[in-house]
Amino acid sequence: MPAKPTPTPPATDTTSAAPPDSPRPHHWLVWADAERIAPVSALVDTLGDAIAIAGIGGSRDTAVAQFAKAHDTALSDDLRALIASTEVDGLLIASAEGVGPTDLALAVDNGVEVRALELPITNLADLRTALGTEGGPKGESPLIITPAVARLPGLARASDPMATLGDPRAVHVRHVGPPQAGTVWTRLVDAWLAVLTFGAMPETIDATLRSAAARQPDDPLAVHGTVLAHGRGLKSAAATVVVSDQAIATRRRLEVFAAHGTLELTDHAFLVLADGDPPVDGTPDPHTPADPADLLADHWRQLDTQPESHPKLTRLRQAVACGLATLLSARTGQPESPHSLLEIDR
Repeated sequence: MPAKPTPTPPATDTTSAAPPDSPRPHHWLVWADAERIAPVSALVDTLGDAIAIAGIGGSRDTAVAQFAKAHDTALSDDLRALIASTEVDGLLIASAEGVGPTDLALAVDNGVEVRALELPITNLADLRTALGTEGGPKGESPLIITPAVARLPGLARASDPMATLGDPRAVHVRHVGPPQAGTVWTRLVDAWLAVLTFGAMPETIDATLRSAAARQPDDPLAVHGTVLAHGRGLKSAAATVVVSDQAIATRRRLEVFAAHGTLELTDHAFLVLADGDPPVDGTPDPHTPADPADLLADHWRQLDTQPESHPKLTRLRQAVACGLATLLSARTGQPESPHSLLEIDR
């Protein structure tokens, strides 16, 4: 019997084997000054092809101009014109100078997400003008302070710690660093956002400001020094907040004292302490300052992959009210109510 002929394999279509298109990078506008352009540049280098710079504005300092040149983009000093003329996914605010509520409102109306190293809004009326009152489809804030204490890297590694620890009884936040790394105002709002993530808004806030200035400036963005604040209320966990722009290096710490244990978070690590010994969960802390670019990149990855990490607009409004009540208390020497500030703004 003759042998059966060997079947010829089908020809390979090399054109169909091409790899799928790479994900489109997110296009961002950057508004920066000389002090904040370095971490922004490091962030862009860290994120690589995931981000593309479509426009740059802010101060005409040499460092900002060099950043613009490196990204083959003209440097603008008109944020509104920059937003109106550029189709982008997001706006990164790395300077509070030259940013008004109508600028941010234009970005929000165009569907642009705003991430802010500095919070340029210092009152509730301007916050409403800039961001509206509804937020995104699930009430998300169109503006996000980054990197946020409420999203410390250690928290992402902890597995639902509050399910183990129970109801919060007290929350402590410490957010300190040098002046060039952030204003007292932005640190203060960010710290209260972290408090509100784990508890209700306090009924009153009693605060002290220690500063070299003879008097407290009227503009929250011009406040320098160290602020200590105590929030209290019958329905909210007790809260203590310490923020400063007088420290040598940036350090952030969040502690939650709950019904069945304690959660400790830093820029590097987390520790869950519950009944018994050893700790329920945790990672080692090297007790060294974290790299600002690493903190930024970590938070941005969370924001891009975990929609639930986006803060609600109502919570941002509450945090701004707490920040304003803190500075008001530091001025008057009396406890002040963030609830009253929100009622006035209705």
